[in-house]
This record gives sequence, structure tokens and C-alpha cells, in this order.
Amino acid sequence: MQPETESPQPNRGTPQPFVPVLSPFALLLLAVSMMSLLTGMGVELARLFINAFYGLNVASGELPGTATPVAVEATKVLNAITQVVGFGVPALLFAFLVGSVPGRFSLPLGYPGWRGLALTVVLAVLAIAPVEALVLTPETFELPAPFQEFERWAETQETRSERDLIRLLAVNLPLNLFVLALIPAAMEELFFRGVVLRLLLKITPVHVAVWVGAALFSLLHFQFLGFVPRMLLGGFFGYLVVYSGSLWPAILAHFTHNGINVLMAYAALNGVPGFEGFLTKHAFPFWVAPLCAVLFTMLAVWASRRTSLWTQPELRA
Repeated sequence: MQPETESPQPNRGTPQPFVPVLSPFALLLLAVSMMSLLTGMGVELARLFINAFYGLNVASGELPGTATPVAVEATKVLNAITQVVGFGVPALLFAFLVGSVPGRFSLPLGYPGWRGLALTVVLAVLAIAPVEALVLTPETFELPAPFQEFERWAETQETRSERDLIRLLAVNLPLNLFVLALIPAAMEELFFRGVVLRLLLKITPVHVAVWVGAALFSLLHFQFLGFVPRMLLGGFFGYLVVYSGSLWPAILAHFTHNGINVLMAYAALNGVPGFEGFLTKHAFPFWVAPLCAVLFTMLAVWASRRTSLWTQPELRA
């Protein structure tokens, strides 16, 4: 007579995923859906907050025709709340739900080393002038006849966005650096490079993943006159994550780019000598952009071959 054997019991100590095992593509759709849903919720929460604490009804990303200091501050708070809820919360929530089993998914937040971070700042500074030179103006933005309606809409949106941004940038530099430089850098990198790029790396080659993620990053800003330079920035941030194995270089580069633009705009709007041209298409002498582009390319190629600069955990895991 054979001894009775107990049926195997599940290991109750093994954490179970909150989200069932899905393909990387399905997870990508889930992540983008979460971002879209929470962005809408973030806008509504921000409007309620602004209405309750400031007594204002400020539309997302817009200011009233007569922008008072209170309205300007309220709009900065609205943008910060929208960034946190729309990008940061989906990234953290996704990592928690999908990464509830160790090794299945995690945000790459390891320390990449000080040399890589120092190089990141230099590259981000060199990228400022070339990126600025590639931004289109309403005069240079022309589409074929069937798309004239979209062209007019895009130009109107760009003009309105630029007008409102100038109002935001003119006052309170410390708050500007926090709300308009640091928060967007951290929140957007958590989502676009921490989640979207990680998932794309599981289903496409590295270069395809970087540039598809960069295009999505630029597209979701809905500022089409700056689509190409913003996509190039997204590609830069993506390669920083690929080579370093960490989000910190991308966050630092993003903050450096945003922060320098905030500083220069504040200086221009407050009459600091030498910065008058920053708010026009001629912010830099014509030779600065190509020179910086060449230096950026040389330094980036050199850095890509110096693996000792970075720690490189496997991002596809």
C-alpha cells in the first residue's frame, strides 16, 4: 500500500501580482491608459484645489486675460499637481501593481556614479542651443493645403502657450525652478523612461525603443512647433537611461535643460543685460548651435564607448 501524499500547496510566502501576467505590449497600453485617466483626474483635482484655496476658476494651462499675481501662482500650482498626478502617480502605481513580484518590473533608480552625472550636466548644457535652434515659429511652420486647419490650430495653441508661459516665468524664480523645472523633469522621466522605455525595450531593439519612446514623449506635450527638438531631447534622455541603467541621469539632464531655460527667461523678462534676445528666435549667435551640436556629438560618442563611466544593470529584466 502506497503512503498517502499531500497535494502540493501554493507557497503562501511568494508575493502574487496584482496585475496578471500580460505581454509587454499589453502592459504598455495599460500604462498609457493609466496615464491618460490620471491626467484627467489630476486636472480636475487641481481645479478643485485652486477653486478652494485661491477662489479662482483657472483652466488647465491657461491664465485669465488679466493675469494677477494670485492667478499666476495658482496656475503654477495647477501645473505641478497635474504633473504629479498625471505622470508621477501612474509610474509609481504601475511599478507597484506590475512589479509586485520581485524581478518582474521595477523602476531603475540605482546610483550611476558621480562621473556619469557630471558628464550628463555637460551634455545637457551643450544641448540647449541646438534644441532652441530647431524650434519652429509660426512663420516657418507650413503644412500642405489639406492640413491648413491643423496648422492654424497648432499655431494658435503655440502662441497661447508661449503667452501664458511668459507670465509664469516673469516672477518668483525659486518657485519657477521647482514647479517648472524640477517637478516636470522628475515626473515625466519616471513615466516616459521609467515605464514606457522599459516596456519598449522588452519588445523592440534598443534604438527603436529609445526613439519610439521619445516620439511619444514629444507628442504628448501637444506643442507641435517644437515636436522635433523635443523628440531629440527625449532620445537623449532615453540613451542616458540605457547606458547608465538608471533614471537619475535622465532626470538630471531634464532638470538642467528646464532649469537653464527658466533662468534665462527670468533674466530676459526682468531686463538683465545680455539676455534680451532669449525670448526671440535669436537667443544665441548663429555659430553657437552648430558648435554645441558638434561638441555634444563628440562627447556623446566618446561617453558611449567608456563603459567605466556607468553602472549598467540589465534594463530588459
